[in-house]
Amino acid sequence: MKVKRQYSVKLERSELQPFMDLALVREKDYLEFSRSIVFHLLEDDERIPAVLRLLDGRKYGTYDTAAFSDEDLEAADHLALGFSWLNGYPQPDGDGASDYQRITYDPEGLCEGCGIYGKQITPFRLRLPPKWGRRKMFSLNWIFDEMFVETSYYEARFRPLGLEARDVVHHKSGDIIPTVKQIDLPDVDFGFQMDTSKGEICKVCGTPRYHPNVVDYLPPLNGDASTYPVFRANTYFGDGMNSFRKIVISSDVFSMLKDDKVRALYFHPIKNA
Repeated sequence: MKVKRQYSVKLERSELQPFMDLALVREKDYLEFSRSIVFHLLEDDERIPAVLRLLDGRKYGTYDTAAFSDEDLEAADHLALGFSWLNGYPQPDGDGASDYQRITYDPEGLCEGCGIYGKQITPFRLRLPPKWGRRKMFSLNWIFDEMFVETSYYEARFRPLGLEARDVVHHKSGDIIPTVKQIDLPDVDFGFQMDTSKGEICKVCGTPRYHPNVVDYLPPLNGDASTYPVFRANTYFGDGMNSFRKIVISSDVFSMLKDDKVRALYFHPIKNA
């Protein structure tokens, strides 16, 4: 595992060349609307001293994430699953997240302090049917602990694992969208062995919650996950009014997704117990 640092730098287009000379960005990477560039470097990149000299006196921000090798991923018994394809917003979205939450989840379970939601009571609603292309799975903006799968891929790969699925609805017509299923994720009663000193307690519901960006392996699970190919761990992450639990997959499911070359996914290995 290595730390990968994202740099966001304010500059004019005329100042771009030194960053291009270091092969950090291309001219087309310049963001006109924000007059800035974004690039990433691993912690041991030999260009870092030169980059820091370029950044001296400039306005810039950084954000660290964990970068894992194929060997890191393959050695893990379990991994957290994430989605780089967030296929729009759950509907309705007129007043932000509160709109869809009121009709999708039991309102009795919604916390006004941290956004933890209750039991799902109606299908998710999408503005438009998914345009799959060569992709098979996605999640939605505001939602990081649900997974939606192309129907044929669900039938071929996830149903045989014993995972049930829910229908997904086209918001305007109210019709079921036949090409997508929401996986009905098992909710387990165990989570991660977190350092409780690094969490925060919601003042409304009393639930502990942890920063969503873990720049390391995720801590070991504190329960027996051997019988679950896919599940939702009982530890909350998030900030503001967004709270979620991580979707965990077994090494066998990871290998399946990798062998099938499923796109727009990322994986965060969990320390083996």
